[in-house]
Amino acid sequence: MKTIKTRKERGCAILLHVMAACSILTAAGCAGIEPEGFMEDQEEVYDEYEKVRVSFRTYVSGTSQDEGDGAVTRVSETAAGNIIISVYNDGLLVGTLDLQDSRDGQMELNAGKYYNYYATANIQRDRIPEKETVLKSSRINVSPGEPSEGIPMAAYGGFTVTGDGVIINIMLERLYSKIRFSVDSEELPGLKITGVRIRQAATSVSLFAESAATSVSNGDTASGTDIGTLNGGGDIILYLPENCQGELLPSNGNSWEKVPDNIPGKSGICSYIEVTGELDGTENLYGEVLYRFYLGQDATSDFNVIRNTENAVTLRPSRDAIATPSWLVEPDVYADVPLFVLDNQNCVWFSEYGITTQYFLDRGMTYWEKAIRGGNMYLAIGHTDLTGGNGLAGVSSDGKTWEVTDLGYRLEDVEYGNGIFLGMTDDGQGYFSYDGKYWNPTTLPSRDITDIEFGNGKFLAIQNSGFVYYSNDGRNWKNTASFIPINYTSLMEYGDGKFFIMNNNREAAVSSDGISWKKGTCSFDGSYLEFQDIIYGNGIFLLSTYDNVYMSEDGFAWKKTDISSSWENFLLDYKDGVFAATFKIQGAGQYFGTATSLNGISWTFTDDIRTLTGTDICIL
Repeated sequence: MKTIKTRKERGCAILLHVMAACSILTAAGCAGIEPEGFMEDQEEVYDEYEKVRVSFRTYVSGTSQDEGDGAVTRVSETAAGNIIISVYNDGLLVGTLDLQDSRDGQMELNAGKYYNYYATANIQRDRIPEKETVLKSSRINVSPGEPSEGIPMAAYGGFTVTGDGVIINIMLERLYSKIRFSVDSEELPGLKITGVRIRQAATSVSLFAESAATSVSNGDTASGTDIGTLNGGGDIILYLPENCQGELLPSNGNSWEKVPDNIPGKSGICSYIEVTGELDGTENLYGEVLYRFYLGQDATSDFNVIRNTENAVTLRPSRDAIATPSWLVEPDVYADVPLFVLDNQNCVWFSEYGITTQYFLDRGMTYWEKAIRGGNMYLAIGHTDLTGGNGLAGVSSDGKTWEVTDLGYRLEDVEYGNGIFLGMTDDGQGYFSYDGKYWNPTTLPSRDITDIEFGNGKFLAIQNSGFVYYSNDGRNWKNTASFIPINYTSLMEYGDGKFFIMNNNREAAVSSDGISWKKGTCSFDGSYLEFQDIIYGNGIFLLSTYDNVYMSEDGFAWKKTDISSSWENFLLDYKDGVFAATFKIQGAGQYFGTATSLNGISWTFTDDIRTLTGTDICIL
C-alpha cells in the first residue's frame, strides 16, 4: 500500500494586546504553502507506466467551522465554482480538468509516476502555462474588498499513481483572511462606532506560494447594518487578501511602537484596520476619535495576514489611549467637566455642560485667591479687601453653595493631606483644620517657610534658607538634614513619585524622599518667564506663565502646548484624567474663559466667564 504525505492542519491561537486599547486573536503562520491533498489507499497492482484512471475530488477547507458562526456574511465562504486542476510531470503540463461547477473529475495518467497538481476555484484562468515553474510563480489580481462572486481559492500537492481508480482529494484554501471584528467599550462608555475599514489591502496575491502585497488599496468596509451590529455589542465579518510582510520589528516589545515611523520602506503596504467613533458625552467626553492598528501575528513585531485563517479582532478603547495620541489613536475629543472659578469679587462661577452660573457669597466684597479639594469637600481661601483685611475660608460640597468663616488672619497658602488642611500666613504661622471651618494654630518648623507641599504621605516644608522639613500631621516636624540646591524657589509640586521645585532663574530640583535632591537647569523655548502655576497629571507636569502653558515629562525639558495665543494669565487644575485652565481672553474686555485638555497639549475652549479676574480654577 502506498500513501501520500498529507499536510496536517496548522493553527495556534495567539492573544495579543494592541496599544493598550485593542486585542487580536489570530491563527496559523506565514511559512509558505505546503503541498496539500491526500490519496485514498490503493493496492500496488499496476503495470508501470500503464495508463490508469485517476479521480480528483475537491473540498473547501474549514467548511464545518463556517456553519452557523453568528456574524452575517455577504459572500459564501464555501462556494467553489470554475474549478480548474492542472497536472504536471517533470515540470511540464500533462493534463487539465475544467470542472466548472462540479467538485469531481477524472484524468488518465501513467501508473507508477509522480505528479504535481495545482487547483484553483473562483478564478478565471484562460491559459494554463506549459511549464510548471511559470504556474507556481503566478499571481492574480484580486478585489481588496469583499469578493462579490466567491472567494478565490487555490491548492497544490503531489501524488504517485498506484493503480486504476486512484482518488486524489484536494483541499482548496481561500486566498483571503477572514476578520471577525468587535468592540468592547467597557472602559470608554459612550463611544459609538461610525466606521470600520481595512486599509492597505493587497490588490494581487500569489496563487501557490506565500503572498506579500506589492500594491495596495482600500479594502473591505463595514456596512450600515454592520455598524448597528457593532454598537449593539455584536461582531461583524471583514475580508482581506493574504499579505505576509514578515516580522519587521523583531526587537520591539512595545505595542505603541508598531507604527509607520518604525517600519520605513514597508509602512505603506502592511495591512491595517481603521476605526472611527464618536463620544456622546458619557463621562463628560465629546468628539471624534480615530483608531488604527496593523494586523499580524502579535501586537509588536509581526505583519503577516495569512490566507484561509479566521482572526478575531476586538477593539478595546480606553480613556488612557485617548490621552496618549499617536498614529494608533488620533482623538479630536474634549472633556466638558463641571468646575468652578474663583473671582476677586464676592462670587464663584460654576460651569457645567457649557452653562455658567454665578453664585454670590453673602460677605460683601471678597477676594478669593486659592481653591483645593480635600476629602469630600472644596476649600477656598481669601480676604475681605485689597489691603489684606480679614482672612476668610469658604467650604462647599458641590462648588455652588458655600459656607464662609471669618478667620481673623489671612492664609497665604493651604495644602491637604492625611485628612487635614494645613495652611500658613505670610509671617510663618501655621493653622490646621479637619473640616475647613474650624482652625487651630500649629507651629511650623520656621517663621520663614516659603512653601508647603503634600506628597508620598507627608507634608514637606521649604525654608527660605533652603532647609527642608517634613511632617505627617502638620504639627510635629523633623529636619531632613537636607538643603535645597537652588535659591528663591517660586513653585513646588508633587508628581510621578517625586517632589519638584523651581525658581524664576530656570533652576529646578527633584527628590523622591525630600532628602536627596537632583539639581538641573530647565530648558524653555522662550525668554524670561514669570511662572504662575504648576500641576501634575497623566504622567506630565504642566507649567503656566502669564502668556503660555508648557509641558514636561521630567520637569527639566519644557515645550509649549498648543493653547491659544489669544489667551493669557493662565491658572491650572487636574483631576481624573482631565486638565483644566482658566485664562483672560485678549481683546474681550474683562472676560475670562475655561478650557480642558486630556493630554495637556491640545486644548478645547469650553466656556467664557464675565468676571473681572479669575483667581483659581477647580474641577469638581
